[in-house]
Amino acid sequence: ADPSAWAAAIESDTRAFFLESVSNPLCTVADLPAIAAIAHEHNIPVVVDNTLATPLNVRPLELGADIVVHSATKGLAGHGSVLGGVVVDSGKFDFSDAARWPQIAAPRVRLNNTSLLERHGPAAYAMLVRSKFLHDLGPTLAPASAQGILAGIETLPVRAAHVQRSVTRLIDALAEYPGIAAIHHPALPEHPSHELARALAPKGTGCVLAIELAHPSLVSPVIDGLKLISLAANVGDTRTMVSHPATMTHCRLSAQQLADAGLNTSTLRLSVGLEDPADLLADITQSLDLAVAATQATAGTKEESFA
Repeated sequence: ADPSAWAAAIESDTRAFFLESVSNPLCTVADLPAIAAIAHEHNIPVVVDNTLATPLNVRPLELGADIVVHSATKGLAGHGSVLGGVVVDSGKFDFSDAARWPQIAAPRVRLNNTSLLERHGPAAYAMLVRSKFLHDLGPTLAPASAQGILAGIETLPVRAAHVQRSVTRLIDALAEYPGIAAIHHPALPEHPSHELARALAPKGTGCVLAIELAHPSLVSPVIDGLKLISLAANVGDTRTMVSHPATMTHCRLSAQQLADAGLNTSTLRLSVGLEDPADLLADITQSLDLAVAATQATAGTKEESFA
């Protein structure tokens, strides 16, 4: 969120800036043009994970990124049925410094003492990915997985538009709902990325929003009370899913690290799918109502209120 912090973190062996265009799960939007400008001043490539936003909402190469990666399992494929990833190389970064980039710019015996850069020019990094990491490590897509991802991409605009409408409706309906302390999403004016999202991601930031419950004691009953929404760590699926970052995706962080990341044990992540938003809202509110009532009854005379 702070470009100057990126500048302060650069060391002599820094070889890349790696960031999400939209962070998981608080939907912080990176000031990619500013961060990329700092990186390029120091001959550092910028690698952007654009999984949550998808290329429909954010196009990092047009904002200064050099390389973009996606978990294609998520929004691109869209159905939670395949595993795959994508690396997109702009071909624009200068990898000619052989001391910094020996795998790309230094001569190689197996290439008759030429370099990948000499042989492939702007495509040198892409060839490194293909010839070294893909060839030697073997993460090659099965044909059926590739076909599933391609089929999913065909429906991305339709799916993303529906999801954006659903996200907006849920935010509007839940912002002041009893049992909810805060909603974290750039659509809200109080979100720190509100203005940046309007400038860099005017179509939306994807399927994710974070719901901070009023008390950690509500987490289990809210999740257990959901009937339509599934507990799962995936995102970008046709089905709406909820997860608890503190015990799932971010379970290895200490309490202080969670706090530094803006998270706490009351935070839920929602990945909105293609169900009718009215059905999603009904499921969330009935679960919240039951959880709040049960927790307040258990509290007894403590006079706790989650309104």
